[in-house]
Amino acid sequence: MSGGVGRISLAPIEPGTTTLQPPLSQPTSQTNLTTGTRPNPLIPSTNNNTTTPSWTKPSATTNSSWTTPSATTPAWTTPSGSSNIVVPQTQTNQSWNTNHPQLTLPTSTNFIDPSTTVPWQTSLPQKLAMVPRPIAMSDENIMVKDVEETHSHDAISIHEVRPLLEIVEDIFSFSHLTNQQGTLTGKSEVEKNRRGFNNIPDELSHTIERISCEIAQIQYGRGGDGHGAALPLFKMLAMYRWDAKLVLTLAAFALSYGEFWLLAQTYLSNPLAKSMAILKKVPILIEQSSGPGPKQRYDAISRVIKAMLDVTRLIVEFYDLPTMYISSDQPSRAAVMAMIPTAAYRCIRGVITCVAQIIHLSSSQDSYGYSSMGWDPLHNVAHSIESILSYLQKEMDVLRRIIAEKWEDKTFEAILHIVYGMVHVDNMKVLSALIPAKDPEPLLECATKRPASLEYLKHKNVLLLISDLDMSVDELSVLEQIYHDSKQHAYEVVWIPVVDPSLQNNETTLRKFNTLQSTMLWYSLRHPSMIDRPVIRFLKEIWGFHVKPTMVVLDTQGKVLSTNAIPMMLIWGSIAFPFTSQKEKELWRGETWKLELLVDGIEPTVLEWIRDKKYIFLYGGEDIKWIRDFTTEAKKVSAAAGIKIEMVYAGNNHGREKMRNVMNIINRDKLSHCWTEAMVWFFWTRLESMLLSRLQIDKEISSSVVPRTSNAADFNPGMHGEWASADDDSMVQEIKKLISFGRGGGWAVFAQGSQVLSLTHLTTVVHVLQRFKEWEMDVPTKGFPTAFWGPLKEHHDDQRLCTSLHFPCSVGIVPEGMKCPDCRRLMEKYITFLCCHEDPTSVSLMDQKI
Repeated sequence: MSGGVGRISLAPIEPGTTTLQPPLSQPTSQTNLTTGTRPNPLIPSTNNNTTTPSWTKPSATTNSSWTTPSATTPAWTTPSGSSNIVVPQTQTNQSWNTNHPQLTLPTSTNFIDPSTTVPWQTSLPQKLAMVPRPIAMSDENIMVKDVEETHSHDAISIHEVRPLLEIVEDIFSFSHLTNQQGTLTGKSEVEKNRRGFNNIPDELSHTIERISCEIAQIQYGRGGDGHGAALPLFKMLAMYRWDAKLVLTLAAFALSYGEFWLLAQTYLSNPLAKSMAILKKVPILIEQSSGPGPKQRYDAISRVIKAMLDVTRLIVEFYDLPTMYISSDQPSRAAVMAMIPTAAYRCIRGVITCVAQIIHLSSSQDSYGYSSMGWDPLHNVAHSIESILSYLQKEMDVLRRIIAEKWEDKTFEAILHIVYGMVHVDNMKVLSALIPAKDPEPLLECATKRPASLEYLKHKNVLLLISDLDMSVDELSVLEQIYHDSKQHAYEVVWIPVVDPSLQNNETTLRKFNTLQSTMLWYSLRHPSMIDRPVIRFLKEIWGFHVKPTMVVLDTQGKVLSTNAIPMMLIWGSIAFPFTSQKEKELWRGETWKLELLVDGIEPTVLEWIRDKKYIFLYGGEDIKWIRDFTTEAKKVSAAAGIKIEMVYAGNNHGREKMRNVMNIINRDKLSHCWTEAMVWFFWTRLESMLLSRLQIDKEISSSVVPRTSNAADFNPGMHGEWASADDDSMVQEIKKLISFGRGGGWAVFAQGSQVLSLTHLTTVVHVLQRFKEWEMDVPTKGFPTAFWGPLKEHHDDQRLCTSLHFPCSVGIVPEGMKCPDCRRLMEKYITFLCCHEDPTSVSLMDQKI
């Protein structure tokens, strides 16, 4: 706009120098050239002769559409003969239906028309008389209906609405000072560079200029009629959609508002800005802004601007909602659509109010703020906009939740189809479905700290390590060994951290994530937010992730070979390559109940005992008295029978602190050989992995849902001969017994070489050893194993204790039913809440964290 035509001026209009066009909706009324003011139809007339007002009542011959109310009639009283205007009544505890498109406004029924400009020469009594009067809610409904009639049924949207709104936000965010020297506050400069929007289209630029001119004209020419000021703007913007109307009007306001603050921020250092600032009285206004009255007014203007921006953002967002997820008759969508015209009307009236107040501030004779008159028009307009903002936010929250749920369902189905319903030439589609392209380099090579793209994984076998942020040191050490083994077979490991989306950017979460990531050698997602809710749902519902780490195996084409290879890796190590479910079944077919199955990969000493075919007691417990009795009696029997018995303490699978104390005593008093704490953890973790592996295979065979591999035929039970279920396999029954004993107290496994001879409670073993004299004579004839087994079985049958197996939700596999490994009855099922008062990073693989 050349020469500032139509801009908002902060200097007063000199009397008798300006003639502006009246509003289109009413004829020209007479202006008093002596005072430079226009008659206000809201001011009651006076018939006494004591005071002469600064304006004169128009003569009877004046062609005017307004009449001066009598002194005894309030300006808001219902006009004679009208049945549409209702005297406003204050309502409290108002309730309204948020689900019906026919809405009542979510505010009190009093709405103040604050857009009146009080002339700068007016005295205090006249100012008091010219305070804008309340507008009844029914009045506003009529006004909004007028506005809706201006709206074109073929209204168009503008592609630039979002970037234009961002520019408007930028202008308002910079439009203030921290002190009188012009120190700027606002957003950082980095955020100011709007991407790809440096040249506004000419049509929009011209529209914004026209709106700016109209705002200036209607304020100077029609000070008292806020509705009459707003209606021409809506007529000018009739062809635009409601969101565009708001953004363009705010852009016009920002153009003038920002111009003032630009001069305020630069006039001390720029000669051109200084000259322009003097013409616009900027230095005087800045000097006066430190006073309580003007400062309150500026703060109130800022509050109105913020409310208008918030409402506009919501309306822009509403029009951008994906309509495929919400029908047109959805209650919240209909509610927002019905409220948008009122919201737009209040916001544009808010612009007019702000302009009126800025002009009012420019008056050098303005010594009184509205707050001194008992109410603040800016406060009223801010409240009216904020009330509708609150309503829109609630309905938009409903729409966002509906859209998020439907989008999640659709994305989940898409991922499921890509992973299991398609054949791929490489693994990129599967990896891209699980790790959406939010970043061109979503991975971090933890060993070198270098970012990496998914292309690094193309045509490679990939192990997806899925976990939360609470992996223990023991788990990490095992995973590190798995990583080294996998590298021998050209596998790449990628860590996918699963974090609640609401906590993905939490400071504590990020600190834990970075700490855990720094200990890894393999690839990792660069940030927890790289995966979305549908992916997390897929990992949990389809791949069975529940807190504890799992490792999904993908081949070079993205085919799922196993949804959790960790159990087979813990049991067999690199022998389980290529870590498929079929390979897992083959390995189980080759296993028997022997001591190597229990102790393989833990310690060479025990394996040497096995090779030498020694008698071996593998035992555990936390009662040091029973442990002393057991080791003492075993040494006596060993000497008396003339055999060598080796003993090794393997602890329990719970109560880690108690076990640590027991281990210290055993080592100090040299009661027996004792594994380290890490060895004990690995022993019980392998045992639990054995049971989970067998249960998972049973589940896949009997399940009708998506299997763990891409080919359901892989799990045909008759494909490779008969397959015994976990409940019918004798080896699995012994594993279940040992797990149960390990949680229930002392236990002992007796073996000769690799052959396991007995598994029972430690108290039973102590009882039989203490009665060695009773069966000593059978040792020479029957042999020690048989002589020992007879009384052991007899006492075990007499002293049967309860058997219990714990399946925390964290492992993801809870069988519907299970037979007792001891008596073969169907076990009762309980729900147990357990806390061992330990560091959660030290709990076992099957311990539930409460």
